Amino acid sequence: MLATVLCEAFMNVQDSCYRRLFSHRVLLQALARAVLAGPLLQRWRLDQAQPASPVYVGPDLQNRQADLVWNIPARQCGQNPIALLIEHQSQPDHAMPLRMLTYTVLHYQALQRAYPRRKEKLPWLLPVIPYSGRRPWPQPVRIQNLIDAAPSPWLECHRPRQDILLFDQKKQVLTGLLPPEDPLMLICQMEHNQGLVHLADLLHTVHCTLPDPCLQRDLAIWVNRVLLPRHLPHLTLPRFDQLLEIQAMLIDHSYSWTHQWLAQGRQQGIQKGIQVGRLQSHRSLLSRQMRHKFGRLSQAHWELLAQADLAQLQAWSIRLLQAQTLEEVFSPSPDRSTKPRF
Repeated sequence: MLATVLCEAFMNVQDSCYRRLFSHRVLLQALARAVLAGPLLQRWRLDQAQPASPVYVGPDLQNRQADLVWNIPARQCGQNPIALLIEHQSQPDHAMPLRMLTYTVLHYQALQRAYPRRKEKLPWLLPVIPYSGRRPWPQPVRIQNLIDAAPSPWLECHRPRQDILLFDQKKQVLTGLLPPEDPLMLICQMEHNQGLVHLADLLHTVHCTLPDPCLQRDLAIWVNRVLLPRHLPHLTLPRFDQLLEIQAMLIDHSYSWTHQWLAQGRQQGIQKGIQVGRLQSHRSLLSRQMRHKFGRLSQAHWELLAQADLAQLQAWSIRLLQAQTLEEVFSPSPDRSTKPRF
């Protein structure tokens, strides 16, 4: 019961952080570019997007609240604007299409109450779900899939229709469809980072790419409240307001933290904690040595480090001593230097 309460509290903090992140226009614009096709982007003025209230009052005066709504005006007079309804999800939800359809109806009802004599047609509304979960989304993305198939074509015409647009962050990282330094891609990489040293490397890039101090403050809150506790759940971590302060802290203490984590695992007698701590310690030390010798690691190299077991990390550590390039370290060919000599 306590674990469930703590999990829900963590998810609420995560949702609140994403709500603050996507309240910045630069991330809204990056999300719109990612989900809208190029020709469609020319119809609307992303630079003039304005946030709208995501709080709706239902027929029984109960409040329903989505995460965010952005109104984006059209470029040309006579064209319809568009609204992006953004709802972050960290776990799959089978009823998500129904939930988004409810928000859509409430949004249109709010427009009708605000402009009761409006004769123009309702604007387009696009329901977008930034999904940060690690598991693939197995649930329906269409409201039609939640309703029984119609026994006749006539009934089929009356079945509600709406698709939700799922933006899978982990899939973006794995496929690399977005540019490496796109603001949204950086958020996806931070969410699905390959360890503390990788996160520190990303923080430096984010600091240089997204200079807005308000956005950097919200990013620092997200890192402090969500990303760091996920890596080091048993440690009390200091909190800083600046991204570069967090980066320096990670670089200076990531190695000692993993040893502290390992010590806690020994004291508690948790064998799994010991193994995870030892693996993380080797991975952190090896990545620091590689960065010192060859410079910045690519996303592909970080993924190889994250997937390697202890034996592989030890083999790469030996190969690093004589390697001239990172490709030599990660080469799948047998390493003669590790073979015993007689």
